[in-house]
Amino acid sequence: MNTPKKPKLPLDYALRQMHDAMEMVFAYDHDPCFVPSADQLVLFELLQKQVTGYVAMLIIIVETMRERASCMVSVTPPPSP
Repeated sequence: MNTPKKPKLPLDYALRQMHDAMEMVFAYDHDPCFVPSADQLVLFELLQKQVTGYVAMLIIIVETMRERASCMVSVTPPPSP
């Protein structure tokens, strides 16, 4: 028995979530009085590593999606006159 696939959230939702997360980080940068503790500095570095990893994965995903899209274009028959 196959289990149903979980519905995908819209891509613009993911984009908004990433934007909101970066706004939280920018708030620290924009506060000239904020001086990070050693633990907070570690968290900033972990955020950097995580975002860098996501960028690497997204490069692969975008290339895969482009290949899928080009395959669909080449398979789609031309419109009839």
